[in-house]
Amino acid sequence: MDIGALWIKEKDGKKYFSGQIEFPGTKLNFAVFKNEKKDKPSQPDYKIVWSPPKNGDNRPASNEEEVPF
Repeated sequence: MDIGALWIKEKDGKKYFSGQIEFPGTKLNFAVFKNEKKDKPSQPDYKIVWSPPKNGDNRPASNEEEVPF
């Protein structure tokens, strides 16, 4: 059973993944960015950022910056 998908997108010359995961009653939008500040092997290669809904959805709002997708 598929629960989500990723799309390759580009903004300002940098590629990232735009994704969506769906569970019964829940749909999460997110983006995956390469960690440009990685300087140790113990740091993650990629960062995952939740994108809050834009259309008045009833899920909680986030204080994070809006992801460009």
